[in-house]
Amino acid sequence: LKGAALAHTHYPDPALRPMNDIDLLVKPEHLFPAIKTLKQIGYRQQKITYHAVLAGGPESRVNLELHWLLLPRRDPEALITWVWDQVVPFQLSGLDSQTCFALDPGARFLYLSAHLGLAHDGENPRLIWSYDLYRLIFRDRTELDLRQINHMGEQFGWSPALAQSLGILEQRFSRFLPGRLIQESIAVNHSPGKPEYFSDQLAYTRSFTSQSMAVISFRGRISVLGSTLFPSAAYIREKYRFQPGWLWPVGYIQRVADFMFHQ
Repeated sequence: LKGAALAHTHYPDPALRPMNDIDLLVKPEHLFPAIKTLKQIGYRQQKITYHAVLAGGPESRVNLELHWLLLPRRDPEALITWVWDQVVPFQLSGLDSQTCFALDPGARFLYLSAHLGLAHDGENPRLIWSYDLYRLIFRDRTELDLRQINHMGEQFGWSPALAQSLGILEQRFSRFLPGRLIQESIAVNHSPGKPEYFSDQLAYTRSFTSQSMAVISFRGRISVLGSTLFPSAAYIREKYRFQPGWLWPVGYIQRVADFMFHQ
């Protein structure tokens, strides 16, 4: 979905695109077979929310995120259908026999814009996220039609996030953007509406947990609920930071209470 594909398709050398994890999109019905397969080759499941997080690979330093929702909010069924229709093949650099799949330029630009604006509130976004969008424009400028991308964004509630991302691009890279795209981005930036943010982290967690429940199996629901309420001890220690430190197990009680009763 993001850095791992962009590194091979939009950067001169994959090593120039740093990343902390690899984001893969799977259909809801394929989620648990995919987790099972990854466990068979040594990956460990860490948690499940709107994506499943696994760690493994060489020296257990590879983090994988299996997404079945694009963002931590309800994805309209039409959006999921549309996204899977925009998938195109590409070759991994140096591995010509390995075919992978990514979103086409328009869908990728829209998704990355929504990820920047909706998933991370668009506040002080990391430079690498906006530079990814710039690389898309730099390489795919003849294929990108921002008005058409905005039209799709309006259908899925992503248009305000697209406008915000284009504003960030203009602020950071206007000197290097093609004139046509600047004019199109001005038109998009006048689109009404504001991005829908989750200002409350707990409400955000409950939102994507409830939406995950709606699209996966009963077994998956149990796994999502368990992972949300009872994450790793390391997470609880970092999140709640009880003093003295040996009180950290109380964090699980607080997490359940917060999740159930917080308004």
